[in-house]
Amino acid sequence: MFKTEDESNPGTITAHSGSASYSAGIGTVPYLVAETGYTGNYVFESGNVNAQGGIGGAGIGGGWCAVVDGTTINGGTIVASSQGRAAGIGSARGGEVSNITINGETVTATGGASDKFGAAGIGGGGNENDSRVCVSGIRITGGTVTATAGEITRSNSGAGIGSGGNEAVRDITISGGVVTATGKAGGAGIGSGSEAGFAQNITISGGTIEATGSGSNDSERGPGIGSAVGTSQAGIITYEHTTNINISGGRIEATG
Repeated sequence: MFKTEDESNPGTITAHSGSASYSAGIGTVPYLVAETGYTGNYVFESGNVNAQGGIGGAGIGGGWCAVVDGTTINGGTIVASSQGRAAGIGSARGGEVSNITINGETVTATGGASDKFGAAGIGGGGNENDSRVCVSGIRITGGTVTATAGEITRSNSGAGIGSGGNEAVRDITISGGVVTATGKAGGAGIGSGSEAGFAQNITISGGTIEATGSGSNDSERGPGIGSAVGTSQAGIITYEHTTNINISGGRIEATG
């Protein structure tokens, strides 16, 4: 648990992994899983945290191919980023992440990218030729959240909030807060990354939300909310199916 002793005078934690490292800034080393099959349960209550993963590690969460379950932010000012193919908050390339919960204060998460793939701001680091569900259970109930996918010139990056390139996401729930989510290079603002990714079960019941998908041209642009552009092995552009988008409240601006 990260918590400042005197909340009126919050301290600062700076945790940067080396640029050539495959470890997270705060979280795991590469390939690390607990005996139960995952590691995690990181809780942030207050204070200022600046976390940056290496070339293959998340700012907060998983190292290369690690499995992470449980990251909760209840307060504080959190800035998290990756220097490579990993999410700002979540998993790295080849890993899995579940149960990211943001309840308050200020969170800024920026995914990293390699020369081929980009990661989500909050969520997944992406996978190779694999559209399985690698990201599940992202919940935002409050706070000011800014999530931006990794910048890459080709069409294969992540969502602002959701999965990285070439992987799927399930169960994103937003019930409050001020949320700005920006996908890159074919990724959705909120939903899946590009290249065969898909999104299932996106529920929005409150909050002020700006979700923007992006791409190099209109045919490769990701949606504001939903499943992003995918490519078949033949290189033909297709749109994967999004299932169960439920919006019952909130102020929402979605641009694809």
